[in-house]
Amino acid sequence: MRIMACGLEAVAGNPAAFLYGPPEAEGLPNKYIILPVDADAGHLASCAQYLALGSDASVFVHESVMEFLNIPSEWPGENGRWEFADAAARRGVSVQRVEKGLRLTSDNHTVTVDIAFVAYEQQHLEARDAPELMAMASV
Repeated sequence: MRIMACGLEAVAGNPAAFLYGPPEAEGLPNKYIILPVDADAGHLASCAQYLALGSDASVFVHESVMEFLNIPSEWPGENGRWEFADAAARRGVSVQRVEKGLRLTSDNHTVTVDIAFVAYEQQHLEARDAPELMAMASV
């Protein structure tokens, strides 16, 4: 399982959602990906699969990026409306809501990406940014 983190950074003065890959991702030109402006859970999971080099991944989402990605500040529950997850499901992505997070599975069911939301789980809230969150989650 590869540990990653997603957070908000500035690029040329504009906010952008960054997904930081694991330090052991050898052979990649960058160890991060800037997510599309309207990214949803499917985009985040596919970028995580790339940075994990086809391995399972666990992505910790820093609270700084939640509003930018239209993620509600409160857990929407098992059946509540949640555009971040629902948009991916409408495109055919396998999305499950689990333990105040999401689990996305590849089409062939060989790769799983778990997405954990720090604000929902009340864990690692002291992390200043996504790289620090990734370091804390890796321990």
